[in-house]
Amino acid sequence: MYKQLKALILCILCMCFISGCGKTVYKKIHIDKARETAQKYLDDKYDEEYEVVKWGKRKNGAVPFSDAGDEWAELVFRIKGDDSQTQYTILMKPSDETTDKEYQYEIVSDNFMTSKVKPVLEKELELQLSNAGVGKYNGSISVIWQTNSKTNDGFLPDFPVDVNEDNISELLNTYKVCFRYIYRIPESKYSKGLELQIKEVYENLFKDNYVDLEILIFKDDEIENQNAVEINSFNYKINE
Repeated sequence: MYKQLKALILCILCMCFISGCGKTVYKKIHIDKARETAQKYLDDKYDEEYEVVKWGKRKNGAVPFSDAGDEWAELVFRIKGDDSQTQYTILMKPSDETTDKEYQYEIVSDNFMTSKVKPVLEKELELQLSNAGVGKYNGSISVIWQTNSKTNDGFLPDFPVDVNEDNISELLNTYKVCFRYIYRIPESKYSKGLELQIKEVYENLFKDNYVDLEILIFKDDEIENQNAVEINSFNYKINE
């Protein structure tokens, strides 16, 4: 009896090993289908001529919010005629509708949209800071992303492509856009009053958005040097 029970247990363990019993089955990427999905998305959304630089599986560990084990894919491209040769990435994952016989994908991050949103938002920030009397110094957005885009540098596919100074504030709130803004001030111009004034402008402008505001203080003769090391810094996380 003992030998029969032992044999039965061994048989069950073998079947589990062969069939993957108790093992999570992760979705796999079909590279060509993923590329088709990304290119159709680009063709439908943007009126831009682009060229594909590369496409393939996203490297393991390079997707911060992915389910462990799932294979994600990316398509890297650049805009034809763009002298900067900047490369952009469309990030995809297998959708819940994917089966062994039919591959379906969903776009989870598009950082080309960043190039549309960032300059409009920076211009609006410059205007608001100037109106508040604190717009004399260099400022720029270092990173911008939409909540739930699965990365900290990208937008979801439903974000509108038409972005301008008239609708930027509404879009930021509706689509929950977050960003990090770096403000550079020369040492001779810095004061605690100025620092708090900048902070107040941001708190009033972005009541519903997460903003990582960093104020950097530089020596006067190094303020234009992008590689200079700041002598002091202040960080504010608004609506964290």
